[in-house]
Amino acid sequence: MTPYLETIFCDDVRQETSGKRTLVGVYGHTLLVESFPITLPKLCLVMRLVIPANTDFERISFEIIKGDESILTAEIPPEVVEQVKTKESADVIEDLKGEKVFLFPSQVVLSPIVFEEAVPLKVRVTLDDSELKGIGLQVATRSAFNASEDSEQKSASA
Repeated sequence: MTPYLETIFCDDVRQETSGKRTLVGVYGHTLLVESFPITLPKLCLVMRLVIPANTDFERISFEIIKGDESILTAEIPPEVVEQVKTKESADVIEDLKGEKVFLFPSQVVLSPIVFEEAVPLKVRVTLDDSELKGIGLQVATRSAFNASEDSEQKSASA
């Protein structure tokens, strides 16, 4: 198993008294808007980095990229990385195959966020020198998205 990154984009994340998190307004791979520019009051990213427990690593950093622009970078403090790697950590579990994995959950709130044009929003994680890419979110206008779908359907039926 190789390390991988799970990413969910949504409008809000609410912490419940039961300990659960409720994700509100979850997006698929596209966020459709009427026109640009647009300011979203809030966009949340819920991420989970999954790393095989036998992986030796010292450094984890996250980067959020809007189009070609890096809008947020964060390096996880070394003491937190060490806590994640301890076998006693609650974030070390067995996956469905019985392999032990480290789970490193993270949440980012971008508030507000402005989109001037159609762009992808991407998440990159660096684990030591290896780059992991999560599934991104394409921000586009409804009209451009519908035109693209119409074009694809015409091509498929020809």
